[in-house]
Amino acid sequence: MTKGAEPLSGPGPVAGQLWLELAPHAGGRARRLLVFLHGAGTIPETYVPLALAWQFKFPSAAAILLQGLMPGHTGAGRDWFDPRGTGYDQRDGAIEAAREVNERIVQAAGKLGLDATRTAVIGFS
Repeated sequence: MTKGAEPLSGPGPVAGQLWLELAPHAGGRARRLLVFLHGAGTIPETYVPLALAWQFKFPSAAAILLQGLMPGHTGAGRDWFDPRGTGYDQRDGAIEAAREVNERIVQAAGKLGLDATRTAVIGFS
């Protein structure tokens, strides 16, 4: 977590939403933003070592690891949307989750003074 800086996340519409924030290895102002989205039924903390490895490749990058928007449907971890049902049944939930995640990414990038050209999203599942 970035020490002494305003958190990127701030209060959001999802109660208890977790963001892990990693400051650039190079210090100073972030020149890129790496956003990590964990797989269904897992947690963002699992991907901290991977985020750190990416930051070694891009030392001027800040990294954030977002938490799924809802409790995991199996009782473990977190999910981005309700995965039960067929692909068609999941469509609306996936679209809404994508909107919410996009909003959070835009907010985080904006607080760092970055735009989409300086932002990479890395997802797993």
